[in-house]
Amino acid sequence: MRIVFAFTALLLLAAPSWAEHKKMSGIIAYADCAEDGKVTPAEHAKCAEGKDRDEMLLVFVPENDKKKIYELLFEEPADPFVGQIVTVEGEVEDNFLDIAKIAPKK
Repeated sequence: MRIVFAFTALLLLAAPSWAEHKKMSGIIAYADCAEDGKVTPAEHAKCAEGKDRDEMLLVFVPENDKKKIYELLFEEPADPFVGQIVTVEGEVEDNFLDIAKIAPKK
């Protein structure tokens, strides 16, 4: 039993972990608006006028680093929050965010 536990613990310690769990606040935005620096709700609303949501890629831009843009692995959880400031929890790997929880920022 001890040998199995020790072996399992060793495997967990040796396994690389690329993803990092984070909790952040920021805006859910269309990628082209975020790339143009339109990262406040008012700026995003103006930028998004006339654009078709089905053709737009959603991203997350953190409040504390407006130059950082995370591409969303799955956009569905973020759909109701386009153009809004939210709090997200999820796994971050490189420039990708996998949202586990999302809610309007209080």
